[in-house]
Amino acid sequence: MDKKITKNSFLDLSILIPYLILSAVGLLMVFSATVPYQINRGLSPYRLAISQGVFIIISFVALIIIYRVKLRIIKNEKILKIIFLIIILLMIYSRVGPNTSANGAHGWIPLPGIGTIQPVEFAKLFTVWFLASIFSNRQEEIEKNDIQAIFKGNNLIKKL
Repeated sequence: MDKKITKNSFLDLSILIPYLILSAVGLLMVFSATVPYQINRGLSPYRLAISQGVFIIISFVALIIIYRVKLRIIKNEKILKIIFLIIILLMIYSRVGPNTSANGAHGWIPLPGIGTIQPVEFAKLFTVWFLASIFSNRQEEIEKNDIQAIFKGNNLIKKL
């Protein structure tokens, strides 16, 4: 009998379950650490915990969307180049545009009504995505020649 392989069979619960547990523990830690601070300022003790919860929900929605995207789209070099360019432009804008400093760290971009973002965090995610794409394209060479196949005289920057 021919058993059809679905994308759900590739769902790694050993990654998903710790993600959910760490998110819940992190939310609890944010709440317990900020309640006295919020009360002293005369604000709702739940304000920052709710904000953190919203970001957890947004990240979970992003996780679901990314999981549903076809692999050929994720590995598309044009998309990688466009996202790389957007991140570079955001990083430049964060230095020359109207930015906000937080605890001495510059490079934040204010988003009115939402908060701030730091483009370098997106660059970290992009680095993982880009390297995963490179390693995926060279999988056969990596299996044959071990680690030398990854860095075989090709500059990774040439791919961009």
